[in-house]
Amino acid sequence: MRAITMLTSFLFCLATPLSAQLYAPFRFEHNDRTVDLLTIMQETHTPYLSVALDYGAGDTTFTASTTEQELSDDALFPVGAASSAPMIVLILQLVEAGKIKLDAPINDYLTSLELPLNQGQEVTVRDLLLMKPKLGSGYKPRGFAAGKPRPTLLEQARQLSPKGTRKPDKSLEHGGWILLQLLLEDYYGEDLQTIADREIFTPLCLESMIYASELPDELASRAPAGHDKDGSPWPGGYQRYVATGSHGLWTTPLDYTRFVRALFDIRDGKTNSILQPATLQMAMKRAYGFRSLLFHVGQDGEPYWGGNAKGYYFTLMVNAKENWISVVAMNRQLNWQLGGPVAGQAGLLAKQWRSTDQLGLFLQPTDLDDPTLKAIEHYAFYKGIRTERIMAKQGFPAEITATPAYVYQSPAGRAIYSGRHDSPKAIEQFIRSSQLEPRKMVADEQQQVLVLQRGRQRVSLPLKWTAPTGTTPADALPEQLQRQISAALQQATGFRQMQEASLTALDRRIYLDLHPYRNADGSYAMSYALFSQFNCHTQVADNFGNPVLIGDMGKGVEALATAINGNLEKMLPPESGLVPGFVSTDTPLSSWEALGWNLSPEVSASQATGLYAAPMAISGNYRVSLTEEDKPGLFFSFPSPLDRYSGEVRELTANFLFNATGTSLSGEVVLPTASIATGSGSLDTYVLGDILKSKKYPEASLSFTNVPVTGNWVAGQAKQLTIPAELTVRGKTYPISIAAAFTPEASGKMDASATFELDFRSVFGSPGPDGPDDIRRRLGFRAALSLAPAAK
Repeated sequence: MRAITMLTSFLFCLATPLSAQLYAPFRFEHNDRTVDLLTIMQETHTPYLSVALDYGAGDTTFTASTTEQELSDDALFPVGAASSAPMIVLILQLVEAGKIKLDAPINDYLTSLELPLNQGQEVTVRDLLLMKPKLGSGYKPRGFAAGKPRPTLLEQARQLSPKGTRKPDKSLEHGGWILLQLLLEDYYGEDLQTIADREIFTPLCLESMIYASELPDELASRAPAGHDKDGSPWPGGYQRYVATGSHGLWTTPLDYTRFVRALFDIRDGKTNSILQPATLQMAMKRAYGFRSLLFHVGQDGEPYWGGNAKGYYFTLMVNAKENWISVVAMNRQLNWQLGGPVAGQAGLLAKQWRSTDQLGLFLQPTDLDDPTLKAIEHYAFYKGIRTERIMAKQGFPAEITATPAYVYQSPAGRAIYSGRHDSPKAIEQFIRSSQLEPRKMVADEQQQVLVLQRGRQRVSLPLKWTAPTGTTPADALPEQLQRQISAALQQATGFRQMQEASLTALDRRIYLDLHPYRNADGSYAMSYALFSQFNCHTQVADNFGNPVLIGDMGKGVEALATAINGNLEKMLPPESGLVPGFVSTDTPLSSWEALGWNLSPEVSASQATGLYAAPMAISGNYRVSLTEEDKPGLFFSFPSPLDRYSGEVRELTANFLFNATGTSLSGEVVLPTASIATGSGSLDTYVLGDILKSKKYPEASLSFTNVPVTGNWVAGQAKQLTIPAELTVRGKTYPISIAAAFTPEASGKMDASATFELDFRSVFGSPGPDGPDDIRRRLGFRAALSLAPAAK
């Protein structure tokens, strides 16, 4: 054996699977409902399921069980019709060696019988590989129950009689594989397992691929019992197949996946361990209907196969373009409604694992049943974003003060989600905006504030004293009474006064507004309202209509503090959605780097090139029209530490006009104000109603004209522009300055990005969210659009 072949086989043998429960994000449409994997297994009476995935850089396997007993990773399953693939490779080896010819009659190589003519024509080896002859054998062998007498392979072959040709779109017959197995055993004088083990399985280190009419006891213990469609056990556990080349291969999904990967590596010229690349390139081409010589091949050119052995079902799915191979095996009869969808969704894992972006899910055991967590894992799964669950026992970086915590990292940076942990839409929005540009992690520095320290997490309680109203009110509540109320609050709630407090993304703020009303006798009727940091316009709790009376010497402050504490206790549990579960100080402290979350170095700025590129001709209209189904193109947020107030625009239309020489640009962007979303229903109601007055002003627009553009347009190179524009919102127009970049593509499309900022108070007549004055006035916008030339 050549050195390259020996090295390849050696490395192949060293590969080991990663076993894990990877199916949590899987979802299926079943009986007009969306269900998870275990649910659909239960409803389709499938006790065990085993999946293997080769994702190009390695392979992995996982199992799922609806019984109390788990399925082992080395469990054996029969693969039905897919049993023929290794046998076909053995035929191709003989073709390659010149021992047989594809277009020669099968009778030239059969020594134990002579196959009758097919309507006067000899049946060729190629005919049988493509399953063309009608042989009277049926779609699949019926098999034999345990203990029943079984015919020999030769006796089965003698029952075959060609009677015409199968149409390309019709079902196969298994009889052709009986004849091909007989050809191999006649040529070698050995049984199929002995031949396959020597020529294929041992060179590829596939120890769990076994051709057997009857599994020996030591292997039968590794095979889960087959089940019928109604979930009843198959009598005797499984059927016995005499023609092992057509239905008698037992294996693990992982070994079958590795077998298929080895074939593709040969086809692609990476090795020539058991065949030559040209042979497999020929054998994998669609040749007769959906058949190639080796696999079924879809209209898209991708190989696939399924196999049904009585009581079991097997699915192979290949996506060569995305470089993954998925195999699913289960112990339930003909469960096609589950096999294909599971194989396809397993392929999505390959896209996840190759992603350069990753979503970290920092969790404690109490978070594992959180429905929002499952929804976000499912979202990231379908969007191809790599996810990783990081449990507290592994250790958390110092910035992770509460869970569940969502951290997005890309080559551009790292961002920690600071919004409500029970809002999937807001978390999805955070993910989408982080793909555009990770938000900076800036601490919120507060002074003279009440703080509750819960493990690593801090919850602040800023107090806002409104000017007293009522009978002969003073300008402000007396300082002594303010101190008494603050002291009573600390006694009742556990919050403590701090001169300075630094709050990070996972710390929380609860705002307390106190409204004193001065009675004629000098006492105060004290009302209060509590607000979460996510909506400082709509209170979470209040005592309006039932104020607390504060008399002489501060009498009543304890009752006020007790009432406020009762509301706080309802806001602090994680199930309220306002404050995630705090991380204990006993949790190990770990660095990002120790967890494998290293940030990529910023090298692009120091590696600028001066390569010449021919200028492009840019002129005419470029347009974009976004709907809710598209990736959002416009995001907005206040700067940190108020970046939790953020949102996106899901619908807009834009038109950009370049003059004939591409030296001048005009444009207009129009959006329906109702398409603006913050991820919070109550905040959306406030923003769309009070701030934007969307019913009265259903559209907002931005326009500019005749902006000069200098220099050549070059494919792949951004043109930076400062654009004076006019923003029209709520019926009024305001001048703004936009920092924009337009990058043409060789395809004719153009990418556009832009940033600009509004003075929130000046435009909307509102002070904005509670926070530093220089921050809450600044509402920033970021856009990323893909423009297409308008049809002429």
